[in-house]
Amino acid sequence: MSPEVHRLFSSEIRDQSFSRFRVTDARLISDWHAFTFDAETSTGPCILKVAHPSHRTYEHLESEVAWLSYLIAKGVRAPGNHRSINSLFVERVPAADSYFSVVSYEKLIGETIEDALLAEALFRPRGTLIGQLHRLSSGYLPKAQPYAWYESDFLDVERYIPTDHDIRNNARRIIQDVKELPSSQFQYGLIHSDVYQENMFLADGELWLFDFDNCEYGHYISDIAIALYAALWRVPNEADRAEFSERFLRSLLVGYREQHQLSRTEIEALPLFLQLREVLIYTVAKKMLDLKNLTQIQTRLLTERGDRIRNGQPIVDLSQVLGSL
Repeated sequence: MSPEVHRLFSSEIRDQSFSRFRVTDARLISDWHAFTFDAETSTGPCILKVAHPSHRTYEHLESEVAWLSYLIAKGVRAPGNHRSINSLFVERVPAADSYFSVVSYEKLIGETIEDALLAEALFRPRGTLIGQLHRLSSGYLPKAQPYAWYESDFLDVERYIPTDHDIRNNARRIIQDVKELPSSQFQYGLIHSDVYQENMFLADGELWLFDFDNCEYGHYISDIAIALYAALWRVPNEADRAEFSERFLRSLLVGYREQHQLSRTEIEALPLFLQLREVLIYTVAKKMLDLKNLTQIQTRLLTERGDRIRNGQPIVDLSQVLGSL
């Protein structure tokens, strides 16, 4: 979040947010996109999220809660929401000329899958879970329209890449290429849009998906690209990425196809969606990081991603992989 949002989030607003959901004690666990707390309430533990409309509006959060409730009712393993003292799923707390939205989620108990990322036994269940999500999304009609992927502030390249013309122009081209994909050949609907391993727990032998905070209308193939992109962060050696991607996608798509089907055209668009994810991660970093005080690692990662966008190069070359999927 921007420094302005941090300054706006006063102790009074925090306390009001806590009181709406009966929070008695809380520990801040993230302030990246929203203020997220591991909290205790009078009725048990929860995860409390306090979001400024610069990230998610009240209406967006209402749409997220409605979709999440639908998915859980259909069997998706995901955390439910708690009602506030006013029997609301989303509370609005005024803040100067703006407001914060507050949501309480069931706290999941399980093992993270980060350390087990390279265990192939988890690739297929991840695909099954994503496929289930997309199958159910295809039959879901929201009461209020969530925003589309291209409306994300994180893709505002004019704002967040103001000086490097080559990176900005290529980022703009990638976004436009996705916009121009023929809708008749691509499946499009509500997607999680953040299916990283960090947003999954393993509990009682089953994978659970949480943090639907970035859900949006987008291409189903985008979630596959996002899962691969995140997995590749654990494969630092470039020479190993294509071989890993083939193993990962082969197994993940076996699970995915148990629930849902993607066309050949969609599979072949994976490189473009990897580039789209690269653009978003780059602009998020430009927005969120203190660019005057970057760490050595932050500088290296920004440089690597910027170079790939400038050169029109995805994080991995899938040219020898796609034909086998």
